[in-house]
Amino acid sequence: MHAAKTLYHHGKPVYDRTTWEEDCIRKVAKRIRDAGKNPTAERMISGLDFGFWTNFLTKNYDEPRNCSLLWPQLLPSVFPGAPVGTSRHELEKKFTRIRDLRNRLAHHEAIWKFQEKNPVTGAPDYNRPVYGLQASLQLLRRAWDDMLEALNWLSPARHAAFLAEGHHIRFETLTTRDGLLSFTGCQQLVNDLNIRRSRETRKLLRGLNQQKIIRLTSSSQIVAIIGPDFIRI
Repeated sequence: MHAAKTLYHHGKPVYDRTTWEEDCIRKVAKRIRDAGKNPTAERMISGLDFGFWTNFLTKNYDEPRNCSLLWPQLLPSVFPGAPVGTSRHELEKKFTRIRDLRNRLAHHEAIWKFQEKNPVTGAPDYNRPVYGLQASLQLLRRAWDDMLEALNWLSPARHAAFLAEGHHIRFETLTTRDGLLSFTGCQQLVNDLNIRRSRETRKLLRGLNQQKIIRLTSSSQIVAIIGPDFIRI
């Protein structure tokens, strides 16, 4: 009787339990099928959220003695750009920080706000906010550098391509005082340009008012690409 009872928990068979990761995969596959599509590898990977992947970096998948799990033997293959000797625990901490920032962005939380870390857990302590503009901007830049480094650890080639395309420039602008002021107080910006009413200027302003994205050139060289999302009125 005792043995029979241990096979059930809250009326459900214990032997039929699956891991959290298996449940995630099953739910994503169902969502894809419900949309009338086949759950291909590409669709499954894109459908699984960031937390699914960072969970694989926990100690539950670390078995250094017999190498029967993912880590540490797969670290060089999965993270070819990481410095030699980088531990699974270091990777877990880095990607947990990135996931937390990503979640803040997804919930439209102010990106410039940070909290002191809990000295025991290392997690943000929301009862201890960081005060001061420069301190917050420095922490934001540090978080951004953390993400770029993580990308390089995952794929040096993709990291190089990302930088070569200049995708990092705009975000790094937001980690400056003027980047913040462009959203919160454009009248306080230090750099000011009083444009003249030339034909090209009128054309530029008309295009921006029409929600167009415009390429600015000088001597046939592209100097900037601007659009209505840059306008702060």
